[in-house]
Amino acid sequence: MGILVPPNFPMSSLANEAERRVVELLCDRLTDTWMVIPDVGLLSQRDHQIDIVIAHPRDGVAVVEVKGHRRLRIRAETLKQAVGLWNLSRWPRRAATRTN
Repeated sequence: MGILVPPNFPMSSLANEAERRVVELLCDRLTDTWMVIPDVGLLSQRDHQIDIVIAHPRDGVAVVEVKGHRRLRIRAETLKQAVGLWNLSRWPRRAATRTN
């Protein structure tokens, strides 16, 4: 299990359910040599926030930016229409020009 830092981090303080879920999954699925550090603030001329930092003494550090998305169901006919609308082969090709 990944180690949550700090151990008493209030999960309810995270921005959304997606971030909470990712922190929980990282803590559940990483080995106990990984640290999981949620909601890391950076101060500079503007304040910045990192969703999650994971760190390992041998494997290094990774920054995780979480994007929460809803699942959508798309019917095959709708997808075919969308692909047809965005089919690049329909667009006129520009002649390549070379400038010296």
